[in-house]
This record gives sequence, structure tokens and C-alpha cells, in this order.
Amino acid sequence: MKNQTFYVLALFDEKTNQIFTELTENLKKNNIDFLEELPHITLGGYTEVPESEITSWVKEFSETHCPLKINFNHIGLFPQSICFIGSKVNEELLRFHREFHANFDSCFTEIGYNFTLCSENWVPHMTIITGNAENIFKGIPILFSAFQPFIGTITELAIYQFDPFLELRRFPLKHTDFQTDKKR
Repeated sequence: MKNQTFYVLALFDEKTNQIFTELTENLKKNNIDFLEELPHITLGGYTEVPESEITSWVKEFSETHCPLKINFNHIGLFPQSICFIGSKVNEELLRFHREFHANFDSCFTEIGYNFTLCSENWVPHMTIITGNAENIFKGIPILFSAFQPFIGTITELAIYQFDPFLELRRFPLKHTDFQTDKKR
């Protein structure tokens, strides 16, 4: 029996989701294939971690962390035929990521390695276009004309099972000292 794979996704508030929806609607109007998933930033991908343990960790983490402002300020490309909206990396975002990876940082999938601390390769982003190079290169000018940098907010974490891709649980970020708790 193969091990289950779980992904932990950082989800956004409605205002942030609306901005991403407007960008994808613009792509749709221009016949560009785009990623039809809930807007998110992937925090990790894990195997060999029981669902109950990853659920317990994400719940605990969510209860002790506040919503996080994030500055989406550029369009980027990965060589695997992915176009994304990227965020500025700042100390608050790095601390959030580092603290999230305090557990299970060695229980990643092959793809999940890029989200870990030990990879030193995490690129916080929201994938917006996937597919072949032709589709991406058709979409870039449309994104370029429609995209304006904006401040979004991460408000909750979700656990997804992979294959099939299915949402299992969501946890709101509950800590109330909104991005001012410097003691963490």
C-alpha cells in the first residue's frame, strides 16, 4: 500500500481571493488555460506522516499564529511550465514558514522538498498558469497588463490529500495579535 501524501496550503481572505479571481477571469476571456484551484501558497507536501499527526500540528500552529499580510509584487516563471504571482519575502513570512516547518521537515514528498527549510529553495507564490510554453507565453502579456502589486492576507491553513486532490480540514489563523507579536 502506498503512503498517503498530504499538502498544507495557506489560504487567503476574500479580498485577496477576489483579486486572483479577476486575474483568472481576464485569462479566461482571452482563451488562456489557467489553474482552476483555490488560490493558495503551498507550505509543505508530506508522506509518511499519519493524517492525525499532520492535522494535530496544523491545528496547533493555526491556534498560535495570526493572519499574515503578504505583498504580491511580481509575476514569475518556473521551468516546469508554471507562471505565478510571487510575493516579496520578508522576515514575517520567513518566520511563519520556519515555525511551520518546526515539525515534519524531513517527511516531505519529492516535490515537497522544495517547500522545506533544508532545501533553502522555497519560493512563496500563487500558481496562476500551467501547461505548455505556448499557453504561458500567450498569458504573460495579459497578466502583465492586468496585474498590479497588492497586499493580500493569509487567514487560514488547509490540509489536502493528494491523489485524489481532496480538502480534508481547514483551520483559521486564530492568534489575535495581528502581525505584531515579535516574541515568536
